[in-house]
Amino acid sequence: MNEVVSQAVPGPAVDPAVTPDPAAIWSEHIRGAVKEFLKTAVVIDNQPCVQEISSPTAANAAPPTDSGLGDEVSALSEPTAEEAAIAAETEKSRHNLNIRAISDVFASEGVACAFVLPDDKDTETERKISRAVSAAKVSDLVVIDWYLETSSPSLTLRILEELAKADSRENGRLRLICVYTGEPLGDSAILKEVMSKLNAGGVSFNKVEEEKHYAAGDHAIVKIINKSETPAENLPHELISLFSGLADGLVPAFALAAVGAIRKNAHHMLTRFGKILDTAYIANRIITNPPNDVSEMMRELFVSECDSALGLESVADNYLENIAINKWLDAHENEIKAQCHKKIEINKSFIKKVLKAGVKDDDHFNGDEGEGEIALHANSRHLISTALAGSIGNSKKAEHEFARLVVLKREAYGKSKLLGSGGWRPSLTTGTLLKYKKNNQSPAVADSAENTAFEYVICLTPACDTLRLEGPTPFVFLKTNIDQKRYGIVLQDQELTEVRLRLDHGKPFIQTLLFSPDETLQRVFATPDKDGKLEFKFVDCDETEYFWLGEVRYSRATSEMAGLLRNWMRIGVSDSEHLRMTNRGKYPQWP
Repeated sequence: MNEVVSQAVPGPAVDPAVTPDPAAIWSEHIRGAVKEFLKTAVVIDNQPCVQEISSPTAANAAPPTDSGLGDEVSALSEPTAEEAAIAAETEKSRHNLNIRAISDVFASEGVACAFVLPDDKDTETERKISRAVSAAKVSDLVVIDWYLETSSPSLTLRILEELAKADSRENGRLRLICVYTGEPLGDSAILKEVMSKLNAGGVSFNKVEEEKHYAAGDHAIVKIINKSETPAENLPHELISLFSGLADGLVPAFALAAVGAIRKNAHHMLTRFGKILDTAYIANRIITNPPNDVSEMMRELFVSECDSALGLESVADNYLENIAINKWLDAHENEIKAQCHKKIEINKSFIKKVLKAGVKDDDHFNGDEGEGEIALHANSRHLISTALAGSIGNSKKAEHEFARLVVLKREAYGKSKLLGSGGWRPSLTTGTLLKYKKNNQSPAVADSAENTAFEYVICLTPACDTLRLEGPTPFVFLKTNIDQKRYGIVLQDQELTEVRLRLDHGKPFIQTLLFSPDETLQRVFATPDKDGKLEFKFVDCDETEYFWLGEVRYSRATSEMAGLLRNWMRIGVSDSEHLRMTNRGKYPQWP
């Protein structure tokens, strides 16, 4: 998106002798994604003003001084009432917020800015907290004054703690919090108090720069800014730049731009789902068997509209393709650790070359024009990931995180959001992953020996057979095996330990378990296992407990079902082995 704009709009002349700064190019790339995403800000302050109060003149403000020429200096006298009033007004003005200045700049950046202005005369503290938290929860940027009450930060700290609790319940929420204060910053006391309350609410930080009054975590940034040092009209630009710290990556930038594209097209998308469709939907649901397929189809249609929005805004092209990857490679050159394989050095130059040329087959990459093929067998291509990540450990961590995103629709102990306003519970369906104790062993025994006391199974019952259940119903499960080397599913367990599972199509172990459905909803639902924790379990008709670990994406689950069918439907020799191998390219072609 941003690259199209940059090509269409002429920029300043570039001196060919000056080498572009890769870090600056990358920062501009990230900033473009941030600007696509950021749409809302809230400012919470109890001292708003529309026009800044003029400072008192030097004659009124400054005491008489010795000129150094021997003149007699008059004695200092008590300030008059007028002078005292001016001094008080000056002190107060340090904490004022020019709402016109801040709102105008946010508006020019395409960010809608809301204001929550607690009244000092309002004694309903809980009501003030509720209003502030409600506005902050739906905002991308939160700006809050340090003293929302006279000379006391207690109200601010309570609001921040409640906001952190709300974000923690969502299993992480992208957030920038700016404490915008008239108080001199001095040491890091304000930052420490703010971090203490946010930590108490469940938001943690792994990067703290006390001298810069800055802290950052995986999902949140906190910055303390002085109102005099950064005037209101400069604040929005600084906050947008700070927010880029939450998107400093190829995939995060894509995700921000993708959400921004959906936001941008949301109102158009709504026009596709008008009330004229109501009667048609109801009629189709009534006459379709099974009827729930029609509601599932509507969900898929809405997701398809979101996908159309991403295509319309060229999000993947601008943030995931070669141009963006080359920017990433240039900006992270010092983090790439070259790997050697035979005569090949897998470094930035090599990675750029194969990125451009592409894969030819399992043994080769295409070469540049005039160059031959680049030999690198599929078994050695993991070295590209190692070089990019900087080490084998970092590569494995990144690849497994990517694998979990690709395979798992939801995770019990990962990053999935499991808490919603509707009291969501997992249901037993195609792709559900469960574990249970072998031979009903005690929990103490079952938790030992690297989970070997547990059996892991995946549900392969077709989704249409998990609905409209009128009584105890058999569900089909495929046993999975823990395997550290050959695995197709990576997930996390209760202690956030990694579990690697292999699904064996060659010698599958299939079992059928009987579950009773919810009488009203006619589906099998899990129940919370522990009070206050999002841990779910299913109980079958024999009273055996099965702990929910997540849900494999439907396409992946059906692929596993197809793998079983392919194995079971093998037939004997019915073809020429020579033709079969030639067709696979294993034999040289005869002239």
